[in-house]
Amino acid sequence: MNNPWHSVTLRVVGLDGQPVPFDFLRIKTSSQHSERGTVLSDLGESTYTEQNAGIYKFQYQLKNPSASVWAAIERGKRQSMQLIRPGLHEYYFRFEERSGEGRQAPLDEPVPREQADGIASYRYDSDTGVPSADIGIITMKIEEFRAVLKRFVSDDRAIDGQNLRYNFRKFADNDGNELTVAIVRSRQGDVNALYTAMELIREVRPRLVVLVGIAGGRPAGEFTLGDVVVASKMINLTVDAANPDGSRGYATSASELHPDVEKVVLNLEGDAGRYGDWNSVTSIRMERPAVSLAKRNFKGPRDWQAKTREALAKYFGKNGQNRLPIVIDGPIASGSTLMKDPKVFQEWLDIARDIIAVDMEIVGVFEACRKGKYLLPTLVVRGISDIIGFSRDDKWTEYACETAAAFTKSLLISGTIPILRSPRSENLS
Repeated sequence: MNNPWHSVTLRVVGLDGQPVPFDFLRIKTSSQHSERGTVLSDLGESTYTEQNAGIYKFQYQLKNPSASVWAAIERGKRQSMQLIRPGLHEYYFRFEERSGEGRQAPLDEPVPREQADGIASYRYDSDTGVPSADIGIITMKIEEFRAVLKRFVSDDRAIDGQNLRYNFRKFADNDGNELTVAIVRSRQGDVNALYTAMELIREVRPRLVVLVGIAGGRPAGEFTLGDVVVASKMINLTVDAANPDGSRGYATSASELHPDVEKVVLNLEGDAGRYGDWNSVTSIRMERPAVSLAKRNFKGPRDWQAKTREALAKYFGKNGQNRLPIVIDGPIASGSTLMKDPKVFQEWLDIARDIIAVDMEIVGVFEACRKGKYLLPTLVVRGISDIIGFSRDDKWTEYACETAAAFTKSLLISGTIPILRSPRSENLS
C-alpha cells in the first residue's frame, strides 16, 4: 500500500483535568540525514482554542514510511516533545527550553508526575488506506441503514476497509461548509457494535461518531411511538447475574457525553428552530402507522398494562393527540438481549429510574469511543419503535427508522455541533 493515511488525536490537559493553554501543538517527523543528522519536519499544526476542549486531531500522509512521529507542545520559548507510537497511550509532559537549532530530536525520557505541567493522551492510527471523514454513522437493521442512506445522496462510492465497507457521502451544512460522512452497517448486539465502532475509528478517523436507529421506550406521557430520543447518558446493563431466588443482579456503569456533544443534547429545545421541519410527513417520507389499543396487545403485570394503556391512549386513543414526532433527550440503557419483558425492564428501572429507552448497541459504541483517556464525541439518535409491553404494527419499525434518520440529517446540517464547525487538518508531507 503506497503512501497510506495516518492519524493522530491528542488530548492535552493539566493535572487537574482541565485543558492547558499553549501557543502551538505540532505533529513532526524525524528522519536521519547523512550530513545533517536527525532532521525534524512539521506535518501539522494547531493553535489553542477553548472550543476544542483540549482535543486536537491531525491527518496526514508520510512519504518516508520509516520516519518517526513526534508531538510537540509549545508555549513561549519552551516546548515538550514526545515520540508517539501506534495505539492508545498517555504521558506526562513538561515545558522545557528548546534547543537552538531545533533539529535534534530529544531523548524519549518519561516525566515524573510531580515535575509535569500536564497530561497528554493520544491515539495514533497508521496505515489505514481509507480516506478520512468528518462523521462516522453506524446502523444495524437494514431499515436503519436504508433510511440513513436516503438522507445522504451523492456520487461517492463505497470504499472497502480491511474488514468493513464504508459508504462515503458529501453534504453541506446550513452555513455552506462541506462535510463528509462515512456510513456503515453493523450486525446487531453490543459486541458487534464495539467491533464496528473500533474499526470505523481506526480506519476512517472521524471527528464525530453517530449511532442511528431504533429503540424500545418506557410507557410515558411525554413521548410515544415514532418520537426520537437522543442519549444524554449511556447506562451499561450488559453484565448481569442470575440469583438463587430467581431474580437478577446487575453490575451497572454509566458514561457521560463529550462536552461538545453534551451542550448540543441539553439544548435540543433551545435549538429547535435550527432543525427545520425534520418531523414533517415530507421529511419522514411516510405516514404515521395506526395503533390498536385492543387488550390482546398489552403484556406484563396488570399495573404495567394499565400504565402502558394510559400512556398510549394519550396519543392514539379516541381523544388522543394526533401530532408530529418530537425529539427529546434522556438516558438510554443498553443490554445484551432484545428487551421485550416488562418484568425485566422493571428491574432495570429499580436500578436506574431515569431510563427512558433501551437498545443493544449503545454500550459498544461508547466503549469504543472512550478508551482510556481518549475521548471521541459520540451521538446516539434513536427512534422509538416499541413501547415495552405493547405489541404494535410492524410498520412502526420502518417509521421509527425514518424519524431517527430525518432528525440526524437535520442535526448534522444545523451547525450546532462545535466539533464540526472547525476545519479539520489534512496535511501532507
